[in-house]
Amino acid sequence: HSPGWREMQPIAGEGLVATTALAAATPDEVARALHSNRAALRHWIAALQQTLDDFDHALDAPHQLAELAATARDARDAWLSTLPHERPGEGEQYSDVTKVENPLTGMFFGRRTMRKRN
Repeated sequence: HSPGWREMQPIAGEGLVATTALAAATPDEVARALHSNRAALRHWIAALQQTLDDFDHALDAPHQLAELAATARDARDAWLSTLPHERPGEGEQYSDVTKVENPLTGMFFGRRTMRKRN
């Protein structure tokens, strides 16, 4: 609904396509999927509302904004330091296993850059 969408549209990438994939389904399919997951959706909507409230309150306090930015950076760094599709703690369990790259894997499971773990 943003008036700026016309300017943003040319730079929208695969992330937006993936994020909005549910909208490509029929309205009845979307309604069934959302309804069947309503408990989880209510939980995450409440969490998002709390996050937005925290962010709104921090807008008047630069030190709080810096704390939120640091938290976001740390969470992103932690996410990027894991291998794609690895659960927390899984790396230690399989640290001595040789990884074989399959070029088709990225087509089906995403192409996030693999980082060598030390």
